[in-house]
Formats: sequence, C-alpha cells, structure tokens
Amino acid sequence: MTGARSKLAWWVGVCALAVFGAALLPSARDASRAAPPRAEPTPPEAVEPAQHAHVVRTASTPSALASTAKPDRHPHPITAEHRRLYREADLLDGAAGLLRKKSVTEARSLLAEHRAEYAPRQGSDNEGLALLADCIERRDAGSIDRARAFYDRYTHSMVRRQIRKQCLE
Repeated sequence: MTGARSKLAWWVGVCALAVFGAALLPSARDASRAAPPRAEPTPPEAVEPAQHAHVVRTASTPSALASTAKPDRHPHPITAEHRRLYREADLLDGAAGLLRKKSVTEARSLLAEHRAEYAPRQGSDNEGLALLADCIERRDAGSIDRARAFYDRYTHSMVRRQIRKQCLE
C-alpha cells in the first residue's frame, strides 16, 4: 500500500510542477499582444540632416560622460591627505602583520614611528596593538588587566578580537 501512495504522491507532485511551470511561461497569445506595433520607416529625404549626423570621436572630442576634472589632471587625484592616510594604514597594518609573526620588536618600532608621526588618540589601534605586543611578550597580570580594560571600553576597535584571543583566553 505504501508503494502505491508514494507513486501517487510522486504523480501529484509532477502534475503540480507542470501546472506551476505552465503558469510561469508566457503563452504565444500574450507575446503577440505585448509586441508593440511597428512604425513605418520614414524616407531618408524626409529626415532632417542633423538626425543622421554621425559623431566620430577623436582624442580632441570630449565624451558626453567626460569628467569635470581638468584635462591634464586625473579625475580622482592622490592628494597629500590620501598619502597621509595610506602611510598611517601601512604602519598599523605592518605592525599587525609583524605581531601575527610574533616579531614584537619590529612591531614596536613601527608603532613608535606611528605615534611620532600621527599622535594617535586614546583607544586607537596603536594602543591596542601595543597591548597585544605586551601580551605576546609577557602575559602577566598587569598586561591582562590593561587588555581587559581596553577590551571592555573600546568596543569599536579593530584590534579587539586579537586582544581577546591573545590576552584574555
């Protein structure tokens, strides 16, 4: 009896899928109804010459999508502010990479260079990376307490996860 029920259930499923699929496919009648009527082409002599003017682009012809930047400048120039931000990110990323390799001394020198150039604020990634270096170097009660305070206070920090893994677990 269960074999007959399963066959019946299979056939009902196939039929349901067929009905559902047929409902999704547009019929030929709907396609012919949806096609817009074709307009009769106008003779070439009736069309104004300005409509048939072909635009040939040259290097001197600006594009309609051309930038508003001066022609001799890149549309998104690298400014001194960009270079400063890239340098800051390079220092912090370099220090984080060195800490992943357990090269604490080199990481501390990059962090000191970052502090000298950028004067980081309290709770910055520089401070978090310095705490991480402390925990890698010597995981004592003092470094764990400082790491716990940083972890609890600066929930926005990108270094928070590494501090939890390295210092608090």
